[in-house]
Amino acid sequence: MINEHLSSNTIELLSGGGLSPAQLLTATSHLATCVECRQKASERADVPGRTQQLHTDLQPLSTEISHPDYEQLEGYLDDSLSFTDRESLKRHLDSCAACLKEVHELEALRDNLRTYPVLAGSTATLKKERESFWQRTSSFLRLRAPQFALLAVAVTLIAVIAVLLFKRPTTPLVTNKNSEPPNSNEANQNSQVAGVNPNANGDQPTPDGSGNSAVAAPYQSLIQQAMDAQKVNTSSAIRDLIGKESKLLGSSEEQDRFALVSPVGTVIRSARPTFRWQSLPGASSYSVAILDSQLNVVEQGSPTGKANWTPLQPLKRNVVYIWQVTALKDGREVIAPAAPAREARFKILSAGKAATLAPVTTELAGSHLKLGIVYANEGLLDDAEQELRAAIAAGEDPALARKLLQSVKQMRR
Repeated sequence: MINEHLSSNTIELLSGGGLSPAQLLTATSHLATCVECRQKASERADVPGRTQQLHTDLQPLSTEISHPDYEQLEGYLDDSLSFTDRESLKRHLDSCAACLKEVHELEALRDNLRTYPVLAGSTATLKKERESFWQRTSSFLRLRAPQFALLAVAVTLIAVIAVLLFKRPTTPLVTNKNSEPPNSNEANQNSQVAGVNPNANGDQPTPDGSGNSAVAAPYQSLIQQAMDAQKVNTSSAIRDLIGKESKLLGSSEEQDRFALVSPVGTVIRSARPTFRWQSLPGASSYSVAILDSQLNVVEQGSPTGKANWTPLQPLKRNVVYIWQVTALKDGREVIAPAAPAREARFKILSAGKAATLAPVTTELAGSHLKLGIVYANEGLLDDAEQELRAAIAAGEDPALARKLLQSVKQMRR
C-alpha cells in the first residue's frame, strides 16, 4: 500500500497521459484508496474538456452506427430506462460486442468499488465524491483509447487483489497430530445400526459362535432342510391365498380372456402394491376393484389405459384381499379372472413379521439362494422366485436353485 500522497508533478503527468505503465499502475493503486489525491486528480484532469477533444479526434473514425452513451449504459444497469429504450439498447448489445464489453466492464467496476473501505469523513460526501469521480472516469474510458483501457484493467486487478486480501482467513487450520485411528468396534456398531453386516463374509464368525448369522439363526435349520430336500415345503402362510373358484367370473370366450399377473397367491411386503395384468387386445381402458374376503369392495380404481395400477392409499396389513380387473372393449365389460381361473388373492405382510424379516434380509443379502428359501417360508412367493432366479443368474448352485424355484411355483397350484 502506498502511504505518501501523489506529487503535483505525478498528478500532472497522470492527467496528461505521460506516465509509464508501471508508474500508471502505482498511481491508480493509490487513487483507489486516497480520497484527497483522487479529488486533486479529478480537478486537474479536465475530464469534460479531454472527453470533448477525444470525441473530436475520433469523429472521422465513427461509423453510421449510433452507440449508447454512459448515461444510457448506466440506466441499463440500474434498470431505470423505459421499456422501449431498454429493448432498443438490448438489441444493440446483441449485435455490438464492443458496447457489450463496456457494459460488463462498467458492471464489474461498480461491483469492485463496493469493496473499498470507507475512509474517515462524511459517508455521504465520500460516496458522492467517489461516484462523481468514477462516473467521469468511466465516461472517459469508454472512448476505447488503449491507455485508458489499460487503466481500467489495472484498477480492476487491484480491486480483485484487495478483495482476496480482505477475505483471507487469519486463523490457521490446526491439525491434531495426536488423533487416534477410529475404533474398529465403534465402526462395527455403526454398521449394525445402519443395517450393514460387518461380517459379510460367511466364513467370518458371528456372535452366536458359529459361521452362521446370529440374526438369521432361527431360519438356519429351515434353510438346510430345504437345501437337503432340494425343495421348499408348502408354507402355511399361503393356505388362505390359494384361490377358490371365482364367484366373480368373467367371460369364458377365448378371445376375451386376459390374465392377472401379480400379486396372485402370495404374501407381499408393500401396503401399496402395483397391480399388473395382461393387456386385452382392443380394450380401451381398465379398472381395478379390491375386495375383502366377504366380497365387499375396499377400493375401486379409476379407469386407466395401462396394464398396471397402484392404489393411492395404503391397504391394511395382515388382511387377505381379492382383486379383479374390468376391461372395457367395444362398449362392453370383460372381467378377469375368467373361468376356470381361481380368485386372485393376496395378503400384506404384518408389521411384526416385516420388522423380523428386515435384519434377516440384510444378513442374507449375499446369498440369493438362502434368501429365496426364507421368503418362500413366509409366503413371499414373488420375492422368493425373484431371488432364486437371481441365484441361477449369479451361478449360485444353479442346479439346486432351479429345483427350489420349481417347488415354489408348485406352491401356487
